[in-house]
Parts: sequence; C-alpha cells; structure tokens
Amino acid sequence: MPKGRRSLPILALPPLPGTLRATSWTLPTKLSYGEYERLCRSFGGGARGLSNMLQWAAGDLICYGERLYGEKTYHALEFLGFDERTLSNYARVASVFPLARRRALPLTHAHHAEVAALHPEEQDEWLDKAAKEGWTRAELRRAMKRETAEASGPDPPHPPHICGTCGATWDGQ
Repeated sequence: MPKGRRSLPILALPPLPGTLRATSWTLPTKLSYGEYERLCRSFGGGARGLSNMLQWAAGDLICYGERLYGEKTYHALEFLGFDERTLSNYARVASVFPLARRRALPLTHAHHAEVAALHPEEQDEWLDKAAKEGWTRAELRRAMKRETAEASGPDPPHPPHICGTCGATWDGQ
C-alpha cells in the first residue's frame, strides 16, 4: 500500500448485535466494553465518516448498476432520493478512483471529486498535499486555483479596440 494511505473501512460491517433499522439501533441490554469499543471502531469518523462512506457506496452502486443493467439502472436510482446531478457526481468519482487509490478520512469523497478531472499522478499529488496540510475541500480547491494562476502567469494585455468607421484605436480595457 502506498505511503500515507490507510485501508478504507467498508460498508460490510461485522455482524451487529441488536436490531438496526433505518432510524434506530436497538442494542442488547449488556455488551462487554470490548464489544462496545469494536462497534465504535466500525463506525470510525462519526457522522462525517458515515456520510463519506455512503457517498462512495452510492457511486459504486450506480457504477455496478450501469455495468449490469445499463439504462434500466436509472429507474432504480430514484429510490436513493438524490437529485440526478448528485448521483452523476458520485458515479463519476467512483469510476475515476479504483478502490486501491481511494483515501480514507481525513480526506473525503469531496476531496476526490475536486481532483477527479486531473491525471492520476496529479490526483495523487494533490490528495497527498491535502492530507499533509489538513486541507478542507474548499482549501484544496483554492490551492489548486492558486497554482494554476501562478503557472499561467499574468493575464495578457487586452487588444486595442478599433473603430470600424474611422479606424481610431483606444485601450482595450
């Protein structure tokens, strides 16, 4: 595994005690502390970790459906409850990043989305920087824009305007 990367937690959690429903988790009346700690580790990252995990899972689910069912997939996707643009983004990011290249928290699905249009080597460079610096998605975006602006240099001067009637010129700004 490349330096600085951790294996990603997966949605397939170990068998969960009690009953897990869409809106609740009823736990047994008595769990050992070791079992309780194991469950907490399974949900590492809290709500942020679960949200991130679900974004990757939704993207993978869409890619899976597209491979197996083609256009039919989009009828089933209505059940996910997201707008089409959000689902498209999840699928695009999941398709660009194979499992081995996805980064765990503190980097999020949103960090990956920011660099998805770049070449894989550039993606890795920016994700490495973001992880090292502890950047949010917005900070990563600003750093990328700043570097792009520096690389392109100053804006070229505006060409002069030329009057179509008399041929007089004036500053193009």
